Amino acid sequence: MPPPERNAKLVNEPQGRGRRSVKNARPVPDEQRLMEMLLENYHRFSRPVINASLSVEVKFGITLVQISDMDEVNQVLTINVWLEQEWTDERLTWDPKGYNNLKILRIPCEKLWLPDIVLYNSADDYTTGYMNSKAMVSHDGNVFWPPPAKFRSSCKIDITYFPFDDQTCELKFGSWTYDGFQVDITNRSSTVDLQNYVFSGEWELMDVRIRRTEAYYNCCMEPYPDVRFTIVIRRKTLYYLFNIIFPCLWLTILSLLGFWLPPDSGEKITLGITVLLAFSVFMLLIAESMPATSEFVPLIGIYLTVTMGMTSLSIILTVFVLQLHHVGPHKRRVPRWLKSLVFGFFARVVCMRQDLQNMRQQELSKISVPVSHAIQINESAESSGSNAADCLDRRGFHGSAGGGGSGGGSRNCNGDATSQRANGNGDRVAPAGHDFSIQTVGYQGAQCSDFGFQSGPSSSPFSPNFKASFRSSFRRDQRFRGSFRAGFPVPMDYAMDPSQSVYTFDPEFDKYQELVSEWQFVAHVMDRLLFWLFLFVAVVSSLAILVIKPLLKPAVV
Repeated sequence: MPPPERNAKLVNEPQGRGRRSVKNARPVPDEQRLMEMLLENYHRFSRPVINASLSVEVKFGITLVQISDMDEVNQVLTINVWLEQEWTDERLTWDPKGYNNLKILRIPCEKLWLPDIVLYNSADDYTTGYMNSKAMVSHDGNVFWPPPAKFRSSCKIDITYFPFDDQTCELKFGSWTYDGFQVDITNRSSTVDLQNYVFSGEWELMDVRIRRTEAYYNCCMEPYPDVRFTIVIRRKTLYYLFNIIFPCLWLTILSLLGFWLPPDSGEKITLGITVLLAFSVFMLLIAESMPATSEFVPLIGIYLTVTMGMTSLSIILTVFVLQLHHVGPHKRRVPRWLKSLVFGFFARVVCMRQDLQNMRQQELSKISVPVSHAIQINESAESSGSNAADCLDRRGFHGSAGGGGSGGGSRNCNGDATSQRANGNGDRVAPAGHDFSIQTVGYQGAQCSDFGFQSGPSSSPFSPNFKASFRSSFRRDQRFRGSFRAGFPVPMDYAMDPSQSVYTFDPEFDKYQELVSEWQFVAHVMDRLLFWLFLFVAVVSSLAILVIKPLLKPAVV
């Protein structure tokens, strides 16, 4: 048996420790006591109703924070929201007086029953869930849970009026497993809270609507309620105006300017093809940002297609105009019906009657080549090659260097009157004082020395110097005519020594000049006509597609 001292020690030790534990014990906070009381025997997987025949009414709403993105290609709308879910849990009630008038308690959401409300038309996976924010529980059992979330919902994109389009997206929320007899979901308010909304740089929020619907399925007689949020947004067009529409308008203007380029510049086809390639680049950029669907065709795509078609047609017609311009003397003359149509009608329509009159005046205006002595010209001397001077020598020249001889006066290079001489042999002569008509491009008033021969009494048609000079002039004249046929105009034929003789004008060359002028004027009129035609089509298509059609689009319901 232990000694009495030990028994007393054993008895007193627990009492001493008990006194110390009571003395050092901390008071339990009211929230802790309340949470322990509420969660004692609480099961988070059972519905928060005592009577199982009753349904749990869940009031659902959202606070729209931001429209993050609209993916037109994948047809997905991304938004940031604050969810608002409110219901009554009959197991979470208490008397505030027993807890120092504590009326609201924040409890971690993972410890409470939560409605399984999901986004039906979600384009994301369902593994992320909501943020584990705390739920606010009132003393009467009311539970309010506002978790923030980012939703990616599928949205059918109507790109008909792109980039002047309005999009309507619907977000459908409902319980995933409970029917309407177990969980009845209703809208918490009639409007969406926009006090914390952050404006988007691409989309303008037009309207947000809320409505509650009930769906019935063939498998079940119970209703399945849901709350739907309809978001109407409008695209801001300033970005697309400066990056797509305005550049397309500039390219359209460039394609029209191709009709004003001279055909001889060789850049008409190059400009048209360059503009066509630029339009192709814009078409690819738009195609990359649009969904691959055949249900809708965007307005900007229609506009680019029309403009590309116009540009392609302008290239084809430019080839036609170039063919008219370079038809050449080896082709036939302008048909009478075409001349009547172009000169008589098209020229008046495009206001080119004055240009037609100027062209005819240019044909009538000639450079006068004065001579001091008439000479006899042989037909073969005008058409033969290097033997032209010999032909002149064999046929002979009549007259004197000093202006004498039988006959009247003649005219020198300075315009002084001299006497006209006659030829007794009956050969064709050029009378003195007669102005020879020669086609010109602008050498009006040229001096005699400008036509390839030196004036002076020593230049006799029978001298070797004159023969060499004539051969050189004739060969040079043939080369210039050949160059004209290659596309370079010759201002005029060449006169010989004005003190002795004159080289007459070639009638075939005159016909060639007239033929080329007519075809070039036809090409010029067609260029101008096509310009005004394409300008009209471009203006009408631009106004109809980019202005009138967007203004007449139906209002979003």
